[in-house]
Amino acid sequence: MPNFQYTAIDAQGQHTTGTVQAGSEAEATSLLRSQKLFPTKIVEPGRDSLGAAGKKAATKARGGNKPRGATGGLIVIACGLILLVGALFSQNLINEARTSEEAARAEISAQQRLTEDLEEQLRHTEELLLDSEKARAELTEALENQQGE
Repeated sequence: MPNFQYTAIDAQGQHTTGTVQAGSEAEATSLLRSQKLFPTKIVEPGRDSLGAAGKKAATKARGGNKPRGATGGLIVIACGLILLVGALFSQNLINEARTSEEAARAEISAQQRLTEDLEEQLRHTEELLLDSEKARAELTEALENQQGE
């Protein structure tokens, strides 16, 4: 079973290199991914000795200069960006909730002050009414006293 040299990115985004024993490049890729590594380059020693024309043809056959497994690194970056956008969106929701909560508290506070003001006005009105009834009773009594004399 051949050994494959690899360059990969781990879950923390760090580059790592090493060798893995596998039956094929695809199997080596699977083994690395099972170890939470995302290969950016996998080379079987000895296959690297192609001439310039062979290297150019192999590069073209693979789809350009992109090493096999490079999409793993892109996936890690894309996942990181998705997590970052999700975190920003969550923070925005939290900030909106805090703002709404503060506005609700301010509204409740304003309503409590209004209620207290209305209760004070009601007490004052009741006092005026009692004073008015007392004055009316005194006038009625004085009038009855005058008529009785």
